Amino acid sequence: MAKRMSGRPVLLAHNSLLYPYLPGSVGWHIFKMLKSRVPDVTRRNYLKVFDRHSLGESAYHLHAALRGRVVVILGGAPYSLNLTDQLVHPQVVAGITWRRLPLPGDRWYDDPRNRAVAAMVFESLYLSWLEMEPTDVRVQCSECV
Repeated sequence: MAKRMSGRPVLLAHNSLLYPYLPGSVGWHIFKMLKSRVPDVTRRNYLKVFDRHSLGESAYHLHAALRGRVVVILGGAPYSLNLTDQLVHPQVVAGITWRRLPLPGDRWYDDPRNRAVAAMVFESLYLSWLEMEPTDVRVQCSECV
């Protein structure tokens, strides 16, 4: 059984569209990476599992809501978060587990190994949440978007 997270995993990016519908958007790229690892994932499940916020909402103000959660920062992290430049590996700061990845579309993703690692990060968070909340998140195929 997966380690219990106190809330849905969070995707956090600078004013980026994190919904999976618009081709070429950050959310669309994340959904495609996740789908490469979990072929039966639906957009509806993606939206139910991942809590999405813009860094424009101020990570400082989000701090209380993020405590105990896993947060994937896409792109640069604000200095106020006191994170290192280390990518992918978890960093725990002030009770929040942070994971940093470049924004999809960055040349870092040109290397298939990096793209695969990012896909595994999203897969791990997605499947961990499904194990905890199976009836809330899984939908029948007839309901799939």
